[in-house]
Amino acid sequence: MTGEQTRRYLDRIGLEGETTPERGMLDRLVAAHQCAVPFENLDVCEYGRVPELEIPALFDKIVARRRGGYCFELNAIFAALLSALGYDVTPCIARVAGGTDAVSPPLHRISLVQLGAEKYFCDVGFGGLSPFGALLFESGERQSSGGADFRFEGTRGAWATLFHDERSASEPLLHICTLRQEEVDFLAPNAFCAAAGSPFSVNRIVNLRRPNGAVYISNATLTVRDGEEKTVRELTTARELYAALEDEFGIVLPPRPLM
Repeated sequence: MTGEQTRRYLDRIGLEGETTPERGMLDRLVAAHQCAVPFENLDVCEYGRVPELEIPALFDKIVARRRGGYCFELNAIFAALLSALGYDVTPCIARVAGGTDAVSPPLHRISLVQLGAEKYFCDVGFGGLSPFGALLFESGERQSSGGADFRFEGTRGAWATLFHDERSASEPLLHICTLRQEEVDFLAPNAFCAAAGSPFSVNRIVNLRRPNGAVYISNATLTVRDGEEKTVRELTTARELYAALEDEFGIVLPPRPLM
């Protein structure tokens, strides 16, 4: 990623000023990205396209055209940004646990970032409950982030698990392979997610975090959370859907029926 691309990317997520690689800045980058760039699968669901994962294509889509993407897109370009800013980034694959013990295919991408002697977990492309910053990648103690508690187990091995802890309950969110993946390793799972019949091909999903809540579209239902308040509205026409995508997420699509 060039210096000009890096500057434009930082503008896209609303950050300016000093970007020296350190923990506080890493937290700011993750949070700013989650609040500026939506998780969305519109290329797959609406157009039947397999998302391109090359950085020039991702930059054009996410930065220049101000779209979003899903994990293989968002965490790929975010890793490129971190590398351009001087961070040591390891791309990793993960299994989405979904709170169960069932073994799922490895269909999620995250980043592990080395800062000095410590390693941090970063994810800007989960599209659901996730840390609102970086998490220290160490087994044991609960870590609070964005009003939720998280915990890792098995971080010294080839596979580690990220848990969401809530009072006495604990549920697995991700099983993370800690080994470095090459960019080519993400092509097959990306194609699998975009294939006809996959959940991403039949369900419209658009999420964007806000500092005090979130806004999301699930198929034709728009939900806005602001603190303790929640509003839900059905989008019954293509015009309403287009308006919601532009007003709530800043996404402008070519005019065509999406309902």
